[in-house]
Amino acid sequence: MSLQEILSEDKSILEKNVEFCLAICTAFLDWQRKELIEKEPSPADLAKHRTNLKWLIRMTRWLQSAVSDPDYPARQYLAEIQGRILQLEKSWEMFYENPMTDAEADALLQKVFPDAPGTGNAA
Repeated sequence: MSLQEILSEDKSILEKNVEFCLAICTAFLDWQRKELIEKEPSPADLAKHRTNLKWLIRMTRWLQSAVSDPDYPARQYLAEIQGRILQLEKSWEMFYENPMTDAEADALLQKVFPDAPGTGNAA
């Protein structure tokens, strides 16, 4: 698409940029769910996840700062951006700030749910 075509559309370049960034966040969170939560992630996937998540958090914080400006022409996206930041930060906490080891998590699950499937003593 040429610059002339972009400029002739109803949405501003800034609106399109915000929509593109939000779409990247959505795609990343979908990938995270499929490849790191629903599966056992490889060390390479975890490394890729950490790097990309770190930069996505920075990018969306920058975007939030820009969209928060009263003169920004796409302020209607502010709440969605803030929501994405929360999701990305929760992902960071879940993957990189959880001090509990797998063994500790298993022991806690066994203690709290002694008869549940997957905790070792299913009835």
